[in-house]
Amino acid sequence: DIEAYVVSCAIGVSAKHPPGKPAGLLQNVARLSAPWKEISMDFIMELPESGGNTVIWVVTDLFSKQVHFIPCAKIPSAKTLAKLFILHVYRLHGVPERIISDRGTQFTLNFWREFL
Repeated sequence: DIEAYVVSCAIGVSAKHPPGKPAGLLQNVARLSAPWKEISMDFIMELPESGGNTVIWVVTDLFSKQVHFIPCAKIPSAKTLAKLFILHVYRLHGVPERIISDRGTQFTLNFWREFL
């Protein structure tokens, strides 16, 4: 009885901390001097299927605001992501000095191992 009451109590439910890691602190982005030296990357997911794709990988140059929208059938593996990065970003703009992401598993060490 007590457990059922606690689970259904609106005050108790709203006071609980959400699961997962807490949000990190915001970082200042230094004034940029040239295009494609600093980029941000993220995914837009769960889109209606179009041409067999349901995910868009968005790579944005923080200086010029130029964006590459890279369609994907699903969230790519680190190996596939590295190939897409070479094809759509590195080939055109070289290696950026800084990359900002949400630290998703796609953007971790495995991605850079595959890239190198």
